[in-house]
Amino acid sequence: MLKQNIFRLPCRAFISPRKDREGFTLSEILITLVLMGTVMALTIPSMTQRTNKNAYVAGLKKTYGVLDTATSQIMTNNAGTLIQAFPDSDEIVTKYCSILECNKICTAGNSVSDGCFNAQADIRMLNDLTFIDDPNSGIFSGFVLADGILVTAAIVGTAGACDYTYMGVTSICGWINLDVNGIKGPNIFGKDIFTFDITKDKIIPTGLEGSRTDYSLYCDQTSANVQNGEGCAGRVLTEGAMNY
Repeated sequence: MLKQNIFRLPCRAFISPRKDREGFTLSEILITLVLMGTVMALTIPSMTQRTNKNAYVAGLKKTYGVLDTATSQIMTNNAGTLIQAFPDSDEIVTKYCSILECNKICTAGNSVSDGCFNAQADIRMLNDLTFIDDPNSGIFSGFVLADGILVTAAIVGTAGACDYTYMGVTSICGWINLDVNGIKGPNIFGKDIFTFDITKDKIIPTGLEGSRTDYSLYCDQTSANVQNGEGCAGRVLTEGAMNY
């Protein structure tokens, strides 16, 4: 009797799974996919924009540090001043590229045609106006840094004298525009393009105190000023981010 009971298993051990345990229906799956697609469509652009902004800010900070160090070296080699250091725009390129690693050098008037900067028609201000200075004009020289950052430079005032006055700022030798994103877009002042003043004793990101612009006036997307965006280097470096 005991031997027979060994092989008697409870019947419920062989009961098949309940039929009411079903997976998702096709309609439910499709609805879920649509919702996921909608969420991604809303969040990915903002995430991409934030990532791009962080890259632009990092590029600006890095390049400013590099240019500032090179400027100090140029001053040391020129009796502690930038007066007469740059008799023309080409000499700005020559002096900086003697210290920095430059992949390409463009002489005055050839910045765009030789690949050192984007064309004027492709550059916009922060408020979407067209850039008013032609990078391929006879006054702009240029160079491309080893990391692909584009730079144009021009002297202003009397050649080498650093005697130009603009918007209350004196002793300006010239200015530099740089595109931290290389030849890629968006090519907008205040986004991937920034400006610096070269004075007789330093290089100043425009928008900071002592430069020719004020970022409260020239880094505001709502402003209709034709120079809107040229003060953003100072704002970004002051705030540590692109808060616009």
